[in-house]
Amino acid sequence: MSKIKCDCGQIAKYCYAPGYGDGSNSYTCEKCYFEFRNDMGCSCNWECIHGETALDPEGEENVDWRYIIHEGDEHYPQMTVQDGYWQYIDEKGRPYPCVEYDVEEEGFENDDEPDDEFWQSMRQDIL
Repeated sequence: MSKIKCDCGQIAKYCYAPGYGDGSNSYTCEKCYFEFRNDMGCSCNWECIHGETALDPEGEENVDWRYIIHEGDEHYPQMTVQDGYWQYIDEKGRPYPCVEYDVEEEGFENDDEPDDEFWQSMRQDIL
C-alpha cells in the first residue's frame, strides 16, 4: 500500500484531524508542518511560569524545553523570556505538535488504494 502525500510530494506524517472546510489536503509532511508552525509550536502546548496556573518546566533548558520568543505579528504579540512562556521540545529540538494533529512517524497509509495483498489472497481462495 502506498503512503498519503503532502502537497509538496513528500510522505505525510501529520494530519489535521478536524480537516479543512474547503476540502484542501489535511495531510502534511514533517518539513512543511514545522515551516508552517514557524518553530513556535502551537499555543495548546504552551505553559507559563507566572499566574494562577504557573508551571515550572522540568529538565534542561533548550534540551527538554525552551522559552517561546516571538517578535510579534498579526497573530501573536511580542514574547520574551521575561514573559515566561515555554514549551517542551522533542529530541530534535522541535516543539510537540498541536493536539489537533494525528501523527504517524512512518506516514499514513493510503486506504483509498486497493489492498493488493488482500485481493491476491481472495483470488487464490477462489481459484
